[in-house]
Amino acid sequence: MANFQVVIEGKGAVAAATELKELLAETGLSGTVEVPDEEKRRADPIEAIILTFALNVAASVVADRINEFIRKHDRNQDKNQIEYVLLIRDDKRHRIDFPFDEKQDTSEEIREVLEDEDS
Repeated sequence: MANFQVVIEGKGAVAAATELKELLAETGLSGTVEVPDEEKRRADPIEAIILTFALNVAASVVADRINEFIRKHDRNQDKNQIEYVLLIRDDKRHRIDFPFDEKQDTSEEIREVLEDEDS
């Protein structure tokens, strides 16, 4: 079972991380939330969060949920204040900057990061 990480950067990172963790829990994924060391040393509010999950459900299901999360937060950008979301699995990465092109479908890119090379 492979792990993947989601890094959320921006003033709304803590709230967004909590929401994403709950959204992915609905698919059966459980994960951990970590505050990077450099964020712990700052006096300002936390602006970066790392979530780590064990990928134990279909990558397409997880990709759809993450895409749903991204679209919701992009539509509410003024309120949520997320700068970007970075997905990491092994040596694969995909960064989604906010705001992004509304026509852009991120599900495929997310799925490609999450899937095994052999799938």
